[in-house]
Amino acid sequence: MSRHVLWLFLARVAVLLSLTAARAPAQDWREDVQNQGIVTYAAAVPYASGWCFIGKGRDDQGRLARSYGVFRYDVASRKVSAPFPSDRISAVFRGGVSPDDGCFACSSSGQRLAIGLRSTTGSIARSYIFNDIVIVDACSSSLTVAVGDRMDNRNYAWSPDGARLLYFAYPPGTMFDTNAGRKAVGYCVRLLTVDTGQVETVVPASKIEREGVDYLVKAEWAPDGHLAVFPFYDDGPDFCAYDPGARRVRKLAHSVWSFPEFAFCDKKRVVALTEENLWLIDTDSGTTSILAASPAHGLRNLKVVDGKAQYSSGSSHAVETKTVEIPRD
Repeated sequence: MSRHVLWLFLARVAVLLSLTAARAPAQDWREDVQNQGIVTYAAAVPYASGWCFIGKGRDDQGRLARSYGVFRYDVASRKVSAPFPSDRISAVFRGGVSPDDGCFACSSSGQRLAIGLRSTTGSIARSYIFNDIVIVDACSSSLTVAVGDRMDNRNYAWSPDGARLLYFAYPPGTMFDTNAGRKAVGYCVRLLTVDTGQVETVVPASKIEREGVDYLVKAEWAPDGHLAVFPFYDDGPDFCAYDPGARRVRKLAHSVWSFPEFAFCDKKRVVALTEENLWLIDTDSGTTSILAASPAHGLRNLKVVDGKAQYSSGSSHAVETKTVEIPRD
C-alpha cells in the first residue's frame, strides 16, 4: 500500500471517528436534556425507553417557563417530549415531589404517571403527607384524582401493563416527622385498578409500630404481571407475594433482617438482600435459599444482569462489588 493511499485511508477513518463522536450521546441524560435548554429537577423515574422527569422548558425567547411540566426523554432518539399537560398539573408540584418519597412513578411504557399530591398536616412541625394519587395519561392528556381517601399514600409500583398500581397507605400524620425521625404505624398495602378506579386492600393495616422504614420499599411485579412481591412488617420482617387474579397473599420468607432490595430474576424467582445475606426465593413453592452470605453489613445496590446478581457491601470508605451466579431453574 502506497503512502498516499494509506494517508487517504487514515484521513477517512479520522473523519468517521469525528462524526461518530459528534453523534455520541451524553454520558448523563440530564446533561443532554440541559443542553437542549430544559431545566431538570430531582424527581425522575425510568421507563422502558427512557426517563420521565419534572422540569421547566423555555419559550422562543429562551425564558424559563413559570410552571413545572412533566417531560419524557427517549434514550435512543435523544428527544425530549412534554406529553403531560403542564398547565393543568403545575399545582401538583407546588409542594414539591421527590422520587425518594416513592410518590412519583411512571408506567413501563411511559404512558401513565402516578403523582402524589402533597398537603401539609399542620399537626407536626415540618411534617407532610400525600393525601391523593393523581394519574396523568400521556395519550389523552387526562388528569384524574384516582385516590382521595385522606391516607398518606406512598411507594407506588406500576404493573407491567400499566393497568394497576400497588402502593402502601398510612394513617395521616404518622409517617414522617423530620425532627424526631421516621416511623410507620398501622400501614396497609392497597391496589388501584386505574381504568375502573377501584381500590382494594391487599394486606390490612398492621398494628406494629416500629422506628425506621428501610423495609417499606415499593413492590416489584413479575415480568408478566401475574404476581407482585413486597416486604411487610407484622410479626417481624416478612416477604410476601400477591396474586391479583386469585386475590391471595402468601408469606414467602421471614428474616431477622428486613428486605430493603429485591428483584425478579425470571418469571417466578426473586433475589433479595437482607442486611447480611443474598437470598433466592421461589414464589411458586415458597422455598428460600441463601445464595451468598457476607460478614460485612450494609449489602445494597442489587441488580440482576445476564443471570447474575450484583451487589455492593461494606462501608462507604471500603465498598466492594460482588457478583453471584444465579442457579438455573
